[in-house]
Amino acid sequence: MGSILSMISDAFTGFPSLSAFNEVDGLTPSERLDASGYQMESYHLNPGEILGTKAMLEIDNKNIDTVAAFFSEGYDQLYAAEGIESRYEIAESFYEVIKSNMGITASFSFAPFADPLTAGGYDDKTDSITLNVNYLEDENCCDLISTILHESRHALQFKISVEPNGGMVSEDISQSWALNFEHYILPEWDREAYRHQPIEEDAYDYEKTIMIRGLSAIGLA
Repeated sequence: MGSILSMISDAFTGFPSLSAFNEVDGLTPSERLDASGYQMESYHLNPGEILGTKAMLEIDNKNIDTVAAFFSEGYDQLYAAEGIESRYEIAESFYEVIKSNMGITASFSFAPFADPLTAGGYDDKTDSITLNVNYLEDENCCDLISTILHESRHALQFKISVEPNGGMVSEDISQSWALNFEHYILPEWDREAYRHQPIEEDAYDYEKTIMIRGLSAIGLA
């Protein structure tokens, strides 16, 4: 794998505006949870454990190596020492490697959020990842890296749910994810239902697993 630094853009590109999230469809949170296929089997990871097909394992291992390289090569320290523009570029360069690893096409940007505690979001209608610009104020980039993994996972989930995936996940999982994207539950509607819908359970487990395995590979976890 080439140096992450080689992926850094030559110029700061600014903060594109936040993409719109899914519109309310008139369902109650519990109805949306039922419609999302929550009772169906989901691709579920346990922290420190990788499960899945050979194709998914290859993606997982590439992302583990990328996390390990990011921290072992000192990009977290560089991030802490630099200003806002350089932090943006470092985050963007990390995402570009993850994007290549996962075979996704989502655009990447930062923007202000109405709720300053919101980490970010993936918009399946525009295939875009937008992170909270407040991240760039924090010199510790661990949460940022974890959120990039989380939102990138959503981009992969959506790709798998709408395209033939060559057996990367089971048909039940693919259908569950497709239903969930169609009937997505925002956290402000029902926090518990949001957290337990299939694509969120999977993405939260995924970011934790990849971070743990990546940091463990270099003795930091």
